[in-house]
Amino acid sequence: MNKSSQIIFDKEAERALNELLSSLEFSSLFFVCDSNVAPLWLQSVKSAVAQYSPQEIIIPAGEQHKNLDTLSMVWRELSEKGGNRQSIVISLGGGVTTDLGGFAAATFKRGIRTINIPTTLLGAADAAVGGKTGIDFCGLKNEIGAFHTPLAVIISTKFFETLPRQEISSGFAEVLKMALLTSPKLYRALIKEGSLPSGRLLQLALRHAIQAKEAITTQDPLEKGVRRILNLGHTAGHAYESLALEKGTPMTHGCAVAHGILAAMRISEQVCGFPSEETNLYRQYLKANYPPLPFTEGDTTRLLQLMLSDKKNSTPDSITFILLSRLGDYSIHTLHPVAIAPLLL
Repeated sequence: MNKSSQIIFDKEAERALNELLSSLEFSSLFFVCDSNVAPLWLQSVKSAVAQYSPQEIIIPAGEQHKNLDTLSMVWRELSEKGGNRQSIVISLGGGVTTDLGGFAAATFKRGIRTINIPTTLLGAADAAVGGKTGIDFCGLKNEIGAFHTPLAVIISTKFFETLPRQEISSGFAEVLKMALLTSPKLYRALIKEGSLPSGRLLQLALRHAIQAKEAITTQDPLEKGVRRILNLGHTAGHAYESLALEKGTPMTHGCAVAHGILAAMRISEQVCGFPSEETNLYRQYLKANYPPLPFTEGDTTRLLQLMLSDKKNSTPDSITFILLSRLGDYSIHTLHPVAIAPLLL
């Protein structure tokens, strides 16, 4: 039987964590949290489980620190503070934290349990669920990592209430992607809004995204089959994100994925007959809610080089894409770089 995470929706993350831990046996707790989130939420969550004497490991904030140096620091602190195979790592933060904290847990003592508490919409919809962990390496996103399913993921929307609009739009790209793949009706409702949703519609869409992703990743935990569809928008998106980082003008993961979805739609028109009117509706939504790509046609060659290095490719001279023939109808294609070059920017 494939392993799945316990997904807990609770406004009060502190209460949910306390109840969860009361049902578990463990030797020690370690919070992994970044330097931005720690002053906002760490003491509140940590104090709720003070009876277990939790320890904290603070990592530097930002994608640029999702690397081997930070990972080594977490390993070192786990070791020096008495971590063992019965310890639990609680990753409190955004996608960088749950990715890196999860990878540290996956590899320390050959694997210890982890609990994710995402504090961003992007982290809740994407990184915290599904068991993918890792770090960036040699300029490539998530080049080194492991599949390590968290024991539980606690989703508390109170963390998202103070997020800036840029962070909401970043996270919403992953929510919209899941609707596009698995619920055309919900996708149309979200696009029809014209702007980023809030309140009940956002909560409905987020819950759908998390539950749909958990169902898919439980069915295919090692990404050998259906789980590959979750990469819609990510082939070009990761290249956009990596190139922006190279140029010193970082863009959010969600913004890169949002543009990556448009690239996938444009390619889908040529390869799968995806309706151009759907692409145009999405293009309008993208323009209204996300900043433009900071690239010119002269960057196409480098983007293709980055995509050719994507770990999901099956051959060294082709690029794997998740494409659509219509909303909710997807397929996997292997394409030559020359064919897609004009459709990236």
